[in-house]
Amino acid sequence: MMSVQLIIQGDRVELAGNIDFSNVVQWMQRLDAVLSTKKSGLLYIDFKKLKAADGSALALMTTLLRHAHSSGIKINYLNVPEHLRRIAELYGVLDLLPCHSHS
Repeated sequence: MMSVQLIIQGDRVELAGNIDFSNVVQWMQRLDAVLSTKKSGLLYIDFKKLKAADGSALALMTTLLRHAHSSGIKINYLNVPEHLRRIAELYGVLDLLPCHSHS
């Protein structure tokens, strides 16, 4: 299991490492901690430095959206890997995810 690494720069959080079923809970805990420091506004989650991700990353993304919404925070996902977009499309949730190709 690779460690969870968040690189926080203002309203941007870069995810570095891997997201998989063995560490998705750890990712959620770290990202929830980031959300708890924000009162409202916009938060960018950038996947550019992510090395690998499985389907659990999609669960992370949708859960994070719910948590952010309940806190009055809007999330934009940047540089989401194409395979995660395809999984989201397969499950019919791609249109629900605020994904942008480039930062």
